[in-house]
Amino acid sequence: MSVIENTGSVVHIRAAEADGNWAPFEAGDRVVGAASRLTAAAPAAALASAGLWRHEAEPPVPYARPNSHEFVYLVEGRAVITASDGTSWTLEAGDMLHVPQGFTGTWETQEDVLKFSVAC
Repeated sequence: MSVIENTGSVVHIRAAEADGNWAPFEAGDRVVGAASRLTAAAPAAALASAGLWRHEAEPPVPYARPNSHEFVYLVEGRAVITASDGTSWTLEAGDMLHVPQGFTGTWETQEDVLKFSVAC
């Protein structure tokens, strides 16, 4: 079976076949800053990925989405996302945010975070 099943508007990316390095994410067993991602090329040259990302508190760092949208669900912690126009959003555990393609700004991790994200 193909890594990607395309049934019209639904795309199913099979974890077991998409990336030889994929393994279930165990939060207590990962290095800070490491990501556990499932990525596969989707139809029409699109790219989809999903994964968990852990990051320690630090001052703002550049954050941009030049080629894809990102849907963020903050599992743990607190972060502030600030757009280049100065608009900011404070994310706390349980919050969700859609970051559109073309976004530029900063990401500030105020309390250690565990982020689940989907980019496409």
